[in-house]
Amino acid sequence: MVIKGSARQAKGLAEHLLSTENESVSIIAMDGVVSTDLAGAIKEMGLLATSGSRAHNGLYHASINLDREEAPTLTKKQWLESVAELGRRLGMDGHQHVVVQHVKRGRPHIHVVWSRVHPVTLRLARDSHNYRKHEECSRQLEERFHLRPVDGAFTRPKNTPRPVAIASHKCWQAAERTGITVSSVAEKLSRAWHGTTTARAFQRSIEADDLTLARGRRGIVVVDAAGTSHSIPRRLQMKAGVVHKRLATLTGLPTVEEVKASGRNVMPRKNQYRAACRRRDDREPAPPSVLSPEWWRKRCFEVKAFADHLAVKLSPTTTLYDHGDRMVLDRVGEPTDEEIKLLVTAGHERGWKEIRFFGGPAFEKRCRLEALRQGYRLDQISLANEDGLPKPLTAVPMPEHIRKKLAPPADPEPVPTDVVPDNPAPAPAPELRP
Repeated sequence: MVIKGSARQAKGLAEHLLSTENESVSIIAMDGVVSTDLAGAIKEMGLLATSGSRAHNGLYHASINLDREEAPTLTKKQWLESVAELGRRLGMDGHQHVVVQHVKRGRPHIHVVWSRVHPVTLRLARDSHNYRKHEECSRQLEERFHLRPVDGAFTRPKNTPRPVAIASHKCWQAAERTGITVSSVAEKLSRAWHGTTTARAFQRSIEADDLTLARGRRGIVVVDAAGTSHSIPRRLQMKAGVVHKRLATLTGLPTVEEVKASGRNVMPRKNQYRAACRRRDDREPAPPSVLSPEWWRKRCFEVKAFADHLAVKLSPTTTLYDHGDRMVLDRVGEPTDEEIKLLVTAGHERGWKEIRFFGGPAFEKRCRLEALRQGYRLDQISLANEDGLPKPLTAVPMPEHIRKKLAPPADPEPVPTDVVPDNPAPAPAPELRP
């Protein structure tokens, strides 16, 4: 179990927790708040923190993570028990908090947001030594739930070296967003480092692999094709002094900000476009787990089968992840018409009665047109960007002015001659002549 967290402000936190990058987002607990929605609850906790204390960062946001195999084994009760234990160790037992569960790429994990200000005493919970508290909480929960233990920097066995992460959490997030993995950057750096003997030769070698040397806050770093900076000693798994000694002769390097501003190392970020099976209630049968790998192979796609999903390589830049009740297109730029057609066809093949699309207004409208072409009714299609908007009508009434123009003129009704009207018209005044 790995727990990460820090004090922060309320701004932008609700949008992050409700991000459509996740396959599913569910609120599993809200304690001490009046609001019934996540955005309102976080705003309410933020107002208490700013009005009840002088803290600049009045909220505490933490995430509780397990690996892909162990995460689905924890029950909702165990997740909430983990939240309670972490809150107790951080000194926020009894504080307002919300608990959100994300499922991203088939892996469930938990996000918790506490107000650091107690609603009764208005005392502010300290956030010092929080990394140690995270690790101590993780080790206890691993033992309680019989999970695989993880060696931490503060809780490692005696006489063992301090564990060093291959990359920071920020770098892993950038790799997910851009598609440039940490291992690929490390491989290019290692090949250039061991294949050259001088700093200039090393610089020319990595530039051929779309990497750029730049001046960072703590020395020379390398910037990849997406604009993400990497620590050279960490990628090479070497001591910083060895790397800095070899590269000391390099002068006139641009800063990381200048490399990004030049546009030389900028590539489109990867986006995720999703189609999901929408069910009215739990009484409806669930869709099949996944399509058979042979269904994809017959269409000449490379398929890798995992425990809970399939990874289908549609092109060198596009991968489709099939989770059974949802499919995710991971690619750079807008999907092609053929990819959208394949997405809808796969949903239709597995018997989805209703289909829902995520990924931006233009993409979702193209998907709706394709779903209509393949036989879905308009009321069976929903778009994430149209939530809260009036639903399109399946039968639009004809406007009144058009109906009048198209309707034949009505014959005037005959006026009976033997009936005296109730209000007879006045007789015309006699004409007077001089």
